[in-house]
Parts: sequence; structure tokens; C-alpha cells
Amino acid sequence: MSLINVVSVSDIVESISKHVPKNWSNEGPLSFANFSTHTQSLFNFDARLVARLQAIKISGLNHHIEIIFQESHAAAKLDQCLHNAHEIGNGPCWFDWGDTGQPKISSTARSEAQRMLVHMSRWIDRFEVSLNKAQHSGFPTTISTPPSDGKYKNNGDSERLRVIGFKRDEIIEFLDSHNVPHSLRETSLSKN
Repeated sequence: MSLINVVSVSDIVESISKHVPKNWSNEGPLSFANFSTHTQSLFNFDARLVARLQAIKISGLNHHIEIIFQESHAAAKLDQCLHNAHEIGNGPCWFDWGDTGQPKISSTARSEAQRMLVHMSRWIDRFEVSLNKAQHSGFPTTISTPPSDGKYKNNGDSERLRVIGFKRDEIIEFLDSHNVPHSLRETSLSKN
């Protein structure tokens, strides 16, 4: 019995996202200037402490934005390459191992995963809208978005993208032929 070394769509997006350059310099896209700084000091905290707490929150938020930005662009690039290849009757074979744990060729998985990739590619846009709404309510504030506005539209999409994918060697060759930087050779993320 021959084992097929497969890699999930989630792992592929993560691998590509590590190579997406940031669109900003310094520590991140956000700074104090992005927020109204009329923070109320409930316990008469020292202004320096309040400023430090704001800097910590901004730093964490910048890291989160970086991940959202990179994964959104990685999902968009992967979707573009796979979609165009399919349209001309080319591209890697899609596999689904969700039912039995064994990879099965599946055109249904392709349709499902590409719909999820499109949603994921717009994650940064939806986050920016939420961030802009939060900025107008003062800082620090909680940025809340409906779950469907996040990385995944539906409950279960994350798990689904972990059981849909490609033969590792085939997707590596495909990405290389489309000049899409990735780190799939360097990882051991696979399902045999």
C-alpha cells in the first residue's frame, strides 16, 4: 500500500504568508496618532503608565494586523493561481481526507476551499472596517467583529481547510512554477 504525502490548504496559506512582505516600516501600521487618546484614568493612573499600556496594546494589535495582512494576501494569491489553472484545465489535483482520513480526489473540495480562500483573502478589508469603527470610539477599545467577518465565514471552515489539500510534491511544483514563495519544503506539516 502506497502512502500519499498530502498538505492541507491551511498549511499552504500559512507557508505562503510567511513570505508576504509588510506594507509598512517601523513597528507596525498603527501608532498613537491613529487613535483618539482621551483615555479616562479611573484610578488616577500616572499618564506615563497609561501611555505604556496603550503602547503595549498597539504593539499587540500591530502583530495581529500583520498576520491578518499576510494571510489575506497569501489566500488571495493561492486562490488566483489555483482558479486560473483550473480555468485552463491545468493545476494540481485536489484531495479531501475528511470522510475517512484517506485522501480522495475531489472536485467538490476544490469548490468549497476556493470559496473559503476568497473569504479569507478579504479578511484584512473587513478588519480595517472594524478597526476604523473602533478608532472613533476612543482608545483603548475592544475591536469587535462578527465571527463571519473574521478569517472564516462559517463555523467549521477552519477544520475543513485542514482536511482539503494536495499532494505535497505536486503543490510545491505548482507554486514554484507560478513564482509563489513558500516554505513547504522546510516544513514537516503533512498527512500521510
